[in-house]
Amino acid sequence: MSAKPRRFLAGAVPPFLIVPIKEGTSQSNQIDEAQYLWKDCNMPAFDTWEAAAAFSRKEWRKKTRFLILNGPALIDDRVPIYGENGAYTIEGDVHRRYALNLNQQTRRQISAGGVVRCMGKDGPMHALIQVKRKGTLRWEVPKGKIKRHERLRDAAIREVREETGLQSPVHALEALGRVDYLFLADDRHLYFKSVHYYLLETENADPLTPRAEEGITDARWFPVENAWEIVSFPNLRPILRRAADRGDLTK
Repeated sequence: MSAKPRRFLAGAVPPFLIVPIKEGTSQSNQIDEAQYLWKDCNMPAFDTWEAAAAFSRKEWRKKTRFLILNGPALIDDRVPIYGENGAYTIEGDVHRRYALNLNQQTRRQISAGGVVRCMGKDGPMHALIQVKRKGTLRWEVPKGKIKRHERLRDAAIREVREETGLQSPVHALEALGRVDYLFLADDRHLYFKSVHYYLLETENADPLTPRAEEGITDARWFPVENAWEIVSFPNLRPILRRAADRGDLTK
């Protein structure tokens, strides 16, 4: 028997909403529409994540992306609000393969990272770090978990400075996008992680000092035109290509 949504009274906070993304519609407009339907008591909502996913599989099986809301979407600078006990809710634009395969036990983790750029002797450079994970060395973009009530762009700057040892002032220019993935942590819990990346700017190509206590073995400046080829994870390459397309810092 398929799961059926139940209607919530205006003013109530529905536990889970899963809404298909319409082509050509921005996420902010999707959120506005979902909030309107919710307030007008026309939005299907569910008591459990499994029921929401089951309904979505049946009703919207051909949709690729979904907008996930835990109650009304209250987003500040694209940071989902904290839920009970300081835990982040799963909100925002999520790919089908994640949206419909999460469960009540899946834990949420939100991080921010920065593609920091400076003007070197031979042109613009990007800073990357080399991290040792499970015996393998991989080139990555500096990133880390955000602190409670910390803005994403502030977290990106902090993590870049901490993981590269960069001493010069760093400024955030623009958002580059978000990368989602599921991973099984050492505590044996499944995490749904979102990393929000920003293009950052610094004036000086200072020597970089990797943070060895976090498994960072190296940190270097690379020319922007081939930095995207050096990173080990394919899902980071569009982020670095986007940063490279930003053009001259003086523009």
